[in-house]
Parts: sequence; C-alpha cells; structure tokens
Amino acid sequence: MYDLPEGVTNGVVRLLFQTAFREFIEFLRDNNPNPGDPENNGQILYDLWTRTERNRPETMVETTFGAGGTVVFLPGVQN
Repeated sequence: MYDLPEGVTNGVVRLLFQTAFREFIEFLRDNNPNPGDPENNGQILYDLWTRTERNRPETMVETTFGAGGTVVFLPGVQN
C-alpha cells in the first residue's frame, strides 16, 4: 500500500517494465575485455540498443483513481 500526500484526489497509476536499462547496457559496453575489437560484443550491443529506441519502458498495466477513497489493486505476480 502507498499513502498518497494530503490533498491528492485523483491520479494515474502505471506499472512499467524495461528489459535493459541504460546503466546495464553501458556497463556491458565499458567492461568488455576486448575494447577496440570490431567483434566487441559490448559495443555491438550498445550500438544496437541506441538504434532501437533504447528499450523504452513498456506499460504493463494502467489504472486511474478518483476522489472518494477508491482503492487500486494492480495484478500480482505468482511464482
């Protein structure tokens, strides 16, 4: 549960998912054992990532809430 700040009466809740974030991709590029090698997989991955919209986060679920004490439950993940 998340307590909203006083005075909030409505809003939008989004659950986003991103498979690879910038820091991870840059880590792989910068820590590849073969810098300068044209077969440097870290650099190849980074170049592909920059050409494909940098893996924008995707909205998994979205819901709105309004005044009146509406409670919002997002779907849970079961193992």
